[in-house]
Amino acid sequence: MGGVAVHHAVEGRAGREVAREVAGHGSGGGEAVAEGAVSPGGGRGDQPGVASLLAEAEFAAVLHESGVEVLATAPLPASGDIVLVVGPEGGVSPEELALFSEAGARAFRLGRSVLRTSTAGTAAAALLLGRSGRWS
Repeated sequence: MGGVAVHHAVEGRAGREVAREVAGHGSGGGEAVAEGAVSPGGGRGDQPGVASLLAEAEFAAVLHESGVEVLATAPLPASGDIVLVVGPEGGVSPEELALFSEAGARAFRLGRSVLRTSTAGTAAAALLLGRSGRWS
């Protein structure tokens, strides 16, 4: 089991796109929280876009109010990358959600109410890290 550290930040100019992501290092490595406005489809230079991270992940999720599944009951992999996208205030746009879904992500919700971005990312990361056993 690895520690919690920043895996990498994905940078770009996409206006109001994704604010946070949580990603693992694979094979049970450390997980990460990276912040910043990023490009949904591709990053700058050698940095992958969020869609690339989602496509390569063992578990890929987008927090979205349209999600039917609850993140707390999602089956999590024993190893591999866990990537979580938390949108900005105002949410992930329908176009972004479609792009992320095409990359293999599923829409989830935390509960009945929608949390602010600053709270949702932290709550979801703690939930996933605790449930996956990677924080123990």
